[in-house]
Amino acid sequence: MQPDVKSRAGKAAVAEHSPGPEAPGAAAVSPRGQLDVHRPSWVARLVRDPQYVTYLGVVLLAIVLALVFGKEKMAQLTVFGLAEGALFSLGAVGLTLVFGVLNLVNFAHGELITFAAYMTIIFNVALGFPLVFAALISMALTAVFALTHELAIWKPMRKVGAGMFQTMLMSIGLMFVVRYVIQMVSGTKIRQFNVDPAATYSILGLHVGESQAWTIIIGLPALVAIGLLLKFTSIGKQMRAISDDRSLAEIAGINTAATIRYMWILAGAAAGITGVLGGWLLSTWPELGFKLLLPIFAVVVLGGAGNAFGALAGGLLLGLMIEWSTLIIPYSYKMVVGFVVLIIVMVIRPTGVLATAKVK
Repeated sequence: MQPDVKSRAGKAAVAEHSPGPEAPGAAAVSPRGQLDVHRPSWVARLVRDPQYVTYLGVVLLAIVLALVFGKEKMAQLTVFGLAEGALFSLGAVGLTLVFGVLNLVNFAHGELITFAAYMTIIFNVALGFPLVFAALISMALTAVFALTHELAIWKPMRKVGAGMFQTMLMSIGLMFVVRYVIQMVSGTKIRQFNVDPAATYSILGLHVGESQAWTIIIGLPALVAIGLLLKFTSIGKQMRAISDDRSLAEIAGINTAATIRYMWILAGAAAGITGVLGGWLLSTWPELGFKLLLPIFAVVVLGGAGNAFGALAGGLLLGLMIEWSTLIIPYSYKMVVGFVVLIIVMVIRPTGVLATAKVK
């Protein structure tokens, strides 16, 4: 009987020093000696996750606005918001990749967008190429232009140990240099691609401009393609690994120099698509990229700086918010919503409401 008494005493001691089963997150020992961790319910986990809270809030807001202002008007603005959001997402993914991998706040990213729009003007309007070929050439040239920035400026600055503040000042200087060179060559005249700016489509009772329709048709699949590339391809995984921990990525044998070059090509190509679609949707002038850069920064903050997937989703959310806001505020003030979102996110959750926690 003595061993049985000791066994019961040992179990009582474990139970005495173990947290009660009612305590949230507590761990108890089962009769078989296994550790039983009491986790919160899936509902509680959803509520605590800022991503799901954000998505749920957007859905509820859409339902309320549709009930108050009408489904047709809401659907029309949603189409506009998807077009604008696709533009923001494509512009933000390159900017946030560069920040995540190199810790570089690249203000000159907007000038890559402007460069792509003007390259499209040259090949589509001046040389008479069909728009699709002009767009492909512009994307390729913008990718090369972005890679040139890396090889001529950013790589040498990293070699001399330039910090984040120095590189940010350099990017601001580069932004003005590229912008004013474009302005000296092309002038300040607002230019259009060789398309009909008044062309519209009627889809399910909604009136959609040709530029908006093609921005959605091209932009959304491009976002999906970039997301798949980052998630499933080897180069995409290497980019995300370097973004998470560059030193650990180097220890793991990743060729960081080559991956950084590929990253600049991807960022330049994404900026190229943004410039083509932005020039078509908004017209082309020397400050096009700067006009898009400010909401793009808001998207980067919303999605979490360095989080490419957050940027892809955050751009669409911001585009919808900006267009939906015209139901309440005058149309000319709609871009203010982007900065309101930026301020709110920075105050409440500086890491971004769509950012995922990194395991250290």
